[in-house]
Amino acid sequence: MEVEQLRQEIQRLSQMLAEIETTRSKAKEALAEKLASFQRGEIITWSGRSGNRRGEVIGYRLNGADAVSYQVRSVRLDGSPGIEVEVQQWKNPTRWVA
Repeated sequence: MEVEQLRQEIQRLSQMLAEIETTRSKAKEALAEKLASFQRGEIITWSGRSGNRRGEVIGYRLNGADAVSYQVRSVRLDGSPGIEVEVQQWKNPTRWVA
């Protein structure tokens, strides 16, 4: 193969890999959402360094085969939105009850 043909083949394969990775990421996100105990928009609580924390579920991430971690926008004590954090299953998140 000529140098230019090899470059084109590498480019074609790289594009295929990018498309496969996009499809894989979407499938992992869909699986995480199906396995999740909480829906987007729900307020959950979990234990943090300085006591219990709470936040709104805004997304999911698959950890391992069946473990889901939650992307959460924390809620400050005054009720305003805080930073985004990841809450893993080992932190035992539960639904917040007002």
